[in-house]
Amino acid sequence: MSAVTPIPSPARGLTGVLKRLGAGCYDGLLVGGLLMVATGLATYFTRPADGATALQAYPHRLLYQLVALAVIVLYFGISWTTKGQTLGMKAWRLRLLAADGAIPDWRHALLRLLFALPLWLAPVAGLFLYMRHAVSAQWASLAALPLAISLLSGWASGITLHDRASRTRVTPLDPGDKT
Repeated sequence: MSAVTPIPSPARGLTGVLKRLGAGCYDGLLVGGLLMVATGLATYFTRPADGATALQAYPHRLLYQLVALAVIVLYFGISWTTKGQTLGMKAWRLRLLAADGAIPDWRHALLRLLFALPLWLAPVAGLFLYMRHAVSAQWASLAALPLAISLLSGWASGITLHDRASRTRVTPLDPGDKT
């Protein structure tokens, strides 16, 4: 009789698409809240005297975009490099690890952000354009295609395109791990 090798359980190895989407949406809401606070502060401190809104003034607009980018980079960077988890990943019991199994460093975090941000922001941009009646629903839905390809490319291997580029992987926490 030949021994049959069991298929490893996805709960013990790399994470699935639905858990990643859940954690990504959770983090999206948290980052959205942080960006609202940053926008409120930027608007308060950079009110122009001529009556134009703060985000219409060119120098302030560039400053605001840099602050918004810094908020995103700091949220994910600090979360990933300290415990390997964002709050969304913690809620879904996931952890980001470097290829060697250690907590990622800033190089891994920045590379992951560089490749993941356009993938996650494309569907948001498509929805925004659709809501402004700039594109049809069919064209707006195509904006989600890069994210779908990235997530589905990792369906079998468990490693998405931005994980491959940054040499990281998302793994589920063990049931006994209370992190």
